[in-house]
Formats: sequence, structure tokens, C-alpha cells
Amino acid sequence: MIKIAHITKNGELLANKIKGILDYYCYENNIYHIKNFEIEKNEEGFIFIMATGIVLRKYIDKIKDDKTKDPFVIVCDEKGDILIPLLSNHIGRGNYFAKLIGRHLGAEVAITTATDVNGKVGIDELSNIYFLEMPKKKDILKINKKVLSERVNLILPKNWKVIGKVGDSYKIDYHDEDYVVVDNIILKPKKVVVGVG
Repeated sequence: MIKIAHITKNGELLANKIKGILDYYCYENNIYHIKNFEIEKNEEGFIFIMATGIVLRKYIDKIKDDKTKDPFVIVCDEKGDILIPLLSNHIGRGNYFAKLIGRHLGAEVAITTATDVNGKVGIDELSNIYFLEMPKKKDILKINKKVLSERVNLILPKNWKVIGKVGDSYKIDYHDEDYVVVDNIILKPKKVVVGVG
């Protein structure tokens, strides 16, 4: 569940626009006036239509817990001009949701993650792109730091393609296995289960 929180009437109007965008892409979401807003610790993400200071002072400590499990947090001004992903930008897909909403609103998205700013793909983003298990926190920090200064070794299964900017961040090689190797770190694909009823 994605929670969209607002304070003002203009914020409510924007919240409804954002809800329409998320509904179109089939993301479960609800709108809350700040008076009725609660953090339940099972949310996928939060979109706050208010000042960044309010979010940082009042809510961020109640939301953040673990880099590998935190929900995303995006702050947006009530006119819908600027979206700022603040938390869980890669793993929680805060950057993805900010760009998706920003594209529909014609808003500027203020991306601050070092890999994105430098046109690189970190290992956490790589895991999202290829639908792989998430690396350990220490491996994310190590590889993302390395990606900023050099091309890191990446071994893909032989029938996989290089997607987006992955080739700019990694030296690509292929093997006959069904897992990915990033600088000696093995990442297995997530299991996908589909049922027909």
C-alpha cells in the first residue's frame, strides 16, 4: 500500500491526481489528510504533499529502520512542481515512483543518489532491473562505491541482455549458469509464481 498524505486543499487536489496515476498503473494506494494519517509499518511507500521539513521532523524516524527493507518516501510541493525521493530510492523504488509521477505531472524530480547523478547503475538498482534477490547491505555499499570509480565485473546468464545503462557501469561477461555474479557476489533470480484459476 502506498499512502499519499496532504495538509492543504491544494495538496488534496494534487493527491487525487497522484492517486489517478498510481491507479492507472494498478498500484494500491490511499489518500489521507494528515489528521487521519498513521504509519502502520507495512506500507510500500509514502508520498507526502507538504514541506520537506515537516516530513523530516515528524515522520522520517518513525518510517526508517533498515536500508534493505525501508519503504520509499517521496516529498512533493503542493503545486506538483518538484518531487524529491528521500528514502529507499533504489531498493524501495522511490526514484522509480518519483520519475513515474513526475512524468505524468510534468514535474521536476530531484534525484540525489550518487549512482544516478553520475549515470551509473548500483548493485541495488541492478537487482531491481533483473529481478534478483537483494544483496546484503555491506555489499550494496561496497559495490556502489566501486561503481562510481570503475567498471565492475558483471557475469550474466548467456541468454540475458544488457538493459539500459548497465553496460556503462559494468564489464559484462556471460556464463552458462542461472545466476548473476557481481564482483564475486552471487545474486540469484527471485522466484516468480503464476497461478491460473
